Amino acid sequence: MIFSKSKDCIFLKKQKITKVKLMPVMFNTDTSNLIDRGSERLLNQLSALDLNEIGISDYNQRYLNQYIKNYPFYIDLYKQLLTTAIEELSMSVEQSVFLDYGGGCAFLSLLAKSIGFGKVIYSDIYDVSLNDAKLISEKTTIRIDHFILGDVDELVDEITQKQLNPDLICSFDVLEHIYSLEKWFTSISRLKKSFSIVFMTSANPYNPIIRNRLKKMQRQAEYEGTVEYWGMKKRDSKIPYLLARKEIIKEMLPNADDKTLNSCAKQTRGLHQKDISKVIDEYKKTGRINYTIKHPTNTCDPFTGNWTENLIDIKSLRSMLILLGFKTEVISGFYSYSNNKTLNFAKTILNHLIRCQRNWGLYLSSTYILKAKR
Repeated sequence: MIFSKSKDCIFLKKQKITKVKLMPVMFNTDTSNLIDRGSERLLNQLSALDLNEIGISDYNQRYLNQYIKNYPFYIDLYKQLLTTAIEELSMSVEQSVFLDYGGGCAFLSLLAKSIGFGKVIYSDIYDVSLNDAKLISEKTTIRIDHFILGDVDELVDEITQKQLNPDLICSFDVLEHIYSLEKWFTSISRLKKSFSIVFMTSANPYNPIIRNRLKKMQRQAEYEGTVEYWGMKKRDSKIPYLLARKEIIKEMLPNADDKTLNSCAKQTRGLHQKDISKVIDEYKKTGRINYTIKHPTNTCDPFTGNWTENLIDIKSLRSMLILLGFKTEVISGFYSYSNNKTLNFAKTILNHLIRCQRNWGLYLSSTYILKAKR
């Protein structure tokens, strides 16, 4: 599905967009203590592992090493996510089913199980990560209950078949990589039982410093490609995305000159291969490309659909969720502290301003949390 041509999107352009409600994350003492105890147990478990010996990929070794080395910094971010999520529950943590979407190295799944969630489901589209997650769970005493491989439709089908019924669907730094948010939320809406989605991301389009940094990353992915490094995700394309699209289009337009191929490749920025095919099929008939990317620097891997830190239009996303029947809210996150005292002083001031400035918090924050309840 090409997001810009859907009926819902056409409707969204016509309707008045509701102002995004901004609130900072607030900490409940009991919830905070619960997460602190669980995070301490998890750190003890992970610190006891020899990541080089348990057989996991370089990709997830890199992530887990990073988490362990900078544990206080990362656990504070995850604490904000989990505090927000737990406040959405209508029952105890022990009675609740937690789904970690795009679980990667399984850190969030392991943390959720460590703090006492009754059932934890790990889900990822990358088979390497899912196999790693199983190994990590087996090598610790923290047992993740279910593992689901596949995209959102496969996830919904398996949840429905096994009647797993999640109460919470959570993720950290996944929202900005989902190819079609409209398709994802439409698919997840097929779940029968009511649930809450709590997604936290550091791809904050409102913060000008972060926005400019992410734009630089997007330009590099689009025009320069990625130099291979240790722990790189094997399924990600290393060549420039512009060149990758040109190669895809060349197979569909074998007689086209270089100028035409370059033009078509530029105009299909931000499309997965299957949608590039649809656009080029139409181009063959009409001589025109009717697709336009919504944000000029956003770009995705055309082979996988994985966005390079998608700068999401939060107001449009929220309006789309309302149309799908979700009650939504966007919450500005706080900065996590590191070992840099100078930076920590600045973060303390920023966190104070975020807490006090409801209307401007998201412009100052490095992260935001999307809540969607149905």
